[in-house]
Amino acid sequence: MKKFKTRNNLIESLPKNLIIAELGVFEGEFSKDIFKICEPKLLYLVDLFSGYFGSGDKDGKNYHYVQLENEMIKIQEYFKEKKEVNVIKSSITDFLELLDDDSIDMVYIDADHSYESVLNDLNLSYKKVKTNGFICGHDYISDAKIAIDNFCIEKKLMIEKVSKDKCPSFCIIKK
Repeated sequence: MKKFKTRNNLIESLPKNLIIAELGVFEGEFSKDIFKICEPKLLYLVDLFSGYFGSGDKDGKNYHYVQLENEMIKIQEYFKEKKEVNVIKSSITDFLELLDDDSIDMVYIDADHSYESVLNDLNLSYKKVKTNGFICGHDYISDAKIAIDNFCIEKKLMIEKVSKDKCPSFCIIKK
């Protein structure tokens, strides 16, 4: 397993010009990093964008609540000149079910961190990511880590890359 100092260092190690879906956007800070670092061919930013929601930063600190409808407007404004970015108000399940199988190069999962939700997001993403594509995500800890490890066992895959952030990110290559 290759280790990286931060999740930004981890995604810097991936190829450019991919079709990417960030699943769980919150305020869009990492969305901006993905766009700048990965130079995607197409970037889907998917979130419910509804109601008040709380989250911390990439290390789980500075927890705060935001009105997600307002965050969607800010994110749309930030990316308004970028034709390759699509901000999508949807559940992850609904979004992924609309995609063709084997149609995207990378997902970055950072939504509901419960065991069941992470496992569901991983299984749906597995169908949609191309062979040799990347299934990545945040918070490789607690229940999410157990779900990710069980997914890898079931699919005979392994964590190829991990960050050393307090809430680590992971990368699995679909074989």
